[in-house]
Amino acid sequence: MTPPLSSSSRHPSRSTVYLRSSHTAPAGEERPIMAHEVDPSSCERTPEAIRAALQRRPDWLRAFEQDWLSAAADFDQSALDAVTDKWFPFACACATPGYLDEVEQTVKPMTEGDTEGMLFRDADGNAYDAGNRPIDASRPG
Repeated sequence: MTPPLSSSSRHPSRSTVYLRSSHTAPAGEERPIMAHEVDPSSCERTPEAIRAALQRRPDWLRAFEQDWLSAAADFDQSALDAVTDKWFPFACACATPGYLDEVEQTVKPMTEGDTEGMLFRDADGNAYDAGNRPIDASRPG
């Protein structure tokens, strides 16, 4: 799974998760749950830089190295370039200060079923609760 990139236009079908006004946002206001975005300039697009950045996630590092060695065994430059392209967003996520920490802090309660106060918007701006039920987001908290 590729980490989210900074531009929502790159993935228009993805939804955005918001906290409702009752959770730390000023009354009547929504704010994105993720304050950080992946910085594409946080890592060079080189195998060495990608390997160094992926030290943060040993599971990703092992997968990158496996992909890299497989492509290198075939002496296929286009395959090596494809591995670099595939793993570059992961490396940027690791190299962006605070990004993975924030993702982990956000995902943990969600995986435990704590979606209280979360509001999800689709690409058209329609609001839904965590059960995928449409809601009127103009209502106060």
